[in-house]
Amino acid sequence: MALELLPTASGFFFGSTDYDGYYFEVLRDTRHFIQKEFTYNSDLENLYYTEWW
Repeated sequence: MALELLPTASGFFFGSTDYDGYYFEVLRDTRHFIQKEFTYNSDLENLYYTEWW
C-alpha cells in the first residue's frame, strides 16, 4: 500500500526512491513524532501533516 498511499519522490532533497527498511524506518519515526507532538480530539478536529519540501 505504500506505493499507492505514500509514494516516494525523486529529487535533490528526497534521496532514495526504494521501498526498503530505511523508508519504513522513516515512516515509523514520523508517526512517533506526530503521536508525541500532537494531541487532538479526532471526533472534533482533523489533523494534517505535511513537509515543506
